Amino acid sequence: MANSIDLITKTCDALKETLIAKNKEYGNSALTKPRFFKGSESDAILVRLGDKVKRLENQIDAGADCRDTIQDIAGYCVLYLAQTPKTTAKPIKARQVKIKARLVKKPKVEKKECTK
Repeated sequence: MANSIDLITKTCDALKETLIAKNKEYGNSALTKPRFFKGSESDAILVRLGDKVKRLENQIDAGADCRDTIQDIAGYCVLYLAQTPKTTAKPIKARQVKIKARLVKKPKVEKKECTK
């Protein structure tokens, strides 16, 4: 049986490599929020985390494999901790993320018809 310290180290190393690879693939966007998002970078990560938790619930209900989703959740937890140092972290209130996650209204864009 493998040593628990070795298993933890191997799992964390794999998660680190995945996060770094995805960050490169997505253009160094791991700790930046979308332009249209009104809340902070940390709030954006919490919204993404909430989406993953909902996906996990659906997978559990369907009896589907959820290992990748759990890895995604762990990744977003790491990103949150990296984005929000302990010295600046504020307590998270249940409704805080919902309130701050409202989208900024997009300016009206004139619609143009496509031409061939």
